[in-house]
Amino acid sequence: MFIVTNTIQVTTAHADKMIQRFRSTHTNDRMTGVKGFLNFEVMHRELPDSPEITELVVLSRWESQEDQENWTAGNSFKDLHKGKKAERPAPSKEASPVLGNVIAKYHLA
Repeated sequence: MFIVTNTIQVTTAHADKMIQRFRSTHTNDRMTGVKGFLNFEVMHRELPDSPEITELVVLSRWESQEDQENWTAGNSFKDLHKGKKAERPAPSKEASPVLGNVIAKYHLA
């Protein structure tokens, strides 16, 4: 099994909106038929030392690394992520709620 996490730090004030966005666009139903896809989850927590920051972990499980890499190189991945730029508002003085992210890939031992 191959697991990918995208750990995203967001402002707590915008966390619920970000969680709903992931739940509505990155659903197990949308991934039906994607070779090697097993499941998807979104987890969250406020950082203990910084309650104004919420950490989201978007986790996907795959049968193999090759399956996951084939998906990210294909049209299904591009179609799922193409709306991100269109959804972003025009640049303004208001800062983005996303403070940073880290993608990690794991092989199940």
